[in-house]
Amino acid sequence: MSEQEWRIVHADDLADGMDEKLARFLESFKSPGDDPVWSASYYRWKTKNNPVRTGFISLAVNGGDIVSSVSVTPKFIWHRGKKIQAAEIGDTYTDIRFQRRGIFAALINDIKVRADESGCSLIYGLPNENSRPGYEKKCDFLAHPALQLANATCLFNAVKIIGQKRSRPFRIILILLASLINLSLKGLRMFWLLWGKISGVSVREVQGLGEEYNDLWERCKGQSDVSLVRDKKYLEFRFFAHPLARYRFYEARVNKTLQGYLVCKKQKNNNRRCVMIADWFYERRHPIVFLALLNRAVQEGLNQQPDLYSTWVNRSRIEKWLFMVSGFVIRKDQPLIIYKNQPGRELLSHTQRWHFTLSDSDNV
Repeated sequence: MSEQEWRIVHADDLADGMDEKLARFLESFKSPGDDPVWSASYYRWKTKNNPVRTGFISLAVNGGDIVSSVSVTPKFIWHRGKKIQAAEIGDTYTDIRFQRRGIFAALINDIKVRADESGCSLIYGLPNENSRPGYEKKCDFLAHPALQLANATCLFNAVKIIGQKRSRPFRIILILLASLINLSLKGLRMFWLLWGKISGVSVREVQGLGEEYNDLWERCKGQSDVSLVRDKKYLEFRFFAHPLARYRFYEARVNKTLQGYLVCKKQKNNNRRCVMIADWFYERRHPIVFLALLNRAVQEGLNQQPDLYSTWVNRSRIEKWLFMVSGFVIRKDQPLIIYKNQPGRELLSHTQRWHFTLSDSDNV
């Protein structure tokens, strides 16, 4: 089987049933029993219905079959006082029979050029450790030196996560320790919720957004050098129009004025019941707002009996400490890479404060 048996196809318009074909190809990489991640409606939502502009999809096709894929999702980013068009590279999967043939690099280089020429100034991705070297050596990407993303996790079923294959005595000890830890975490949540209430913070779950969310964005967008444009239009598209995900959206008010929000989603992954903290935004001079939001969301989410809560957090931002004092453990790093075009080089050189959450990626 030679390398010439595959060709690159641009499928941005999702014509001829390509949305269904692509969804079937990607679902083949999902573990049995996991919640659905891809579908035809998902691709129409994130590419054709994208409020920024139509997205990009590049495929490697062998005969009539998709053997590798990559997508680009356009997004608006606030960068040092300017609103620019950016793009995230994702959905990078290759059939195992066609790996190590140069397909991955060919697709990445094809789609990054198309996105760059269309006006997407900043192009970024979130690779795993296996694919990161390919981005950096063959596709002219570089990891951001100041954005130190890490996974923050809070376990609620330690026996299932780390004790399944352990001996019976170990499991008994683990059960006792987990019970004590969970009791301590409950007390910690009650403390932060009480402090929030004393501080005048009221938190509630909402099903729709008002114009106040535009005001919140305008008021707080200068808190970071770089951030997705988190206005009302973006939030409604990202969290209320998603065809597969069902998010829980919490807002916090002080004296009836909107001060921030937090979004989470239940997700089954690798036989684990996870709740992912997808996004947050708040007036950062009031950390109690974030603590009240986080602990209210965790407290209510426990009714769904999750095995763990998980998110990404920037190690250099205050939220790292706010997660830690709420019982989360900071561990495995997640690299963020940027295409080294001129805007990318500028961002790599001059940007220190990036408000980045899990929902900046298409992972959740």
